[in-house]
Amino acid sequence: ELLQQFEATFTGEDARKHSPKSATFIDGVKGFWDRMTS
Repeated sequence: ELLQQFEATFTGEDARKHSPKSATFIDGVKGFWDRMTS
């Protein structure tokens, strides 16, 4: 559920707030998540 709320911040109204750094930030989060779950 927490992850869904987190993803919602990138797909909803807040998406514009994250640009243009969103791509790099998301990549960093994905990399971190991969290390945590593997």
